[in-house]
Amino acid sequence: MGSNRMIGENRLGEERMNTYFMAINAGKKAITLNLGEPQGQEMLKELIQKIGVDIFATNQLPKNYEKLGVDYETLRSIKPNIIWVGLTGFGPESNEAAYDPILQARSGLMELTGNAGEDPQVLGIPSLTWEPVNTPMVRS
Repeated sequence: MGSNRMIGENRLGEERMNTYFMAINAGKKAITLNLGEPQGQEMLKELIQKIGVDIFATNQLPKNYEKLGVDYETLRSIKPNIIWVGLTGFGPESNEAAYDPILQARSGLMELTGNAGEDPQVLGIPSLTWEPVNTPMVRS
């Protein structure tokens, strides 16, 4: 038994393969689909059917779900028993991004890093303690 996990990430390119990116993406199997294009959305639908996706999770902003074809109704039309999870940092109705650097800044954590008298700095590694603040919206 076991499970496979497929991760879809925003395409960054090798020039962005810095320590911060690598720390949160090491060991992941990844695929890049341009969900802003119909061809990318069709490829996602094919993957969901071919590999038998049971659970689909997204951290996109709710305002982008339909535009990218990752909303619950669209994915349910492909696989009726799919479990859909939308994660947001500021509640299911929020369209405000809540990525790690944003949460570090809004919490004041960045004020504690860097040099005195200079601009605040993001921690050198992702702050995994932010994970529990995500508010899931689950549909099945």
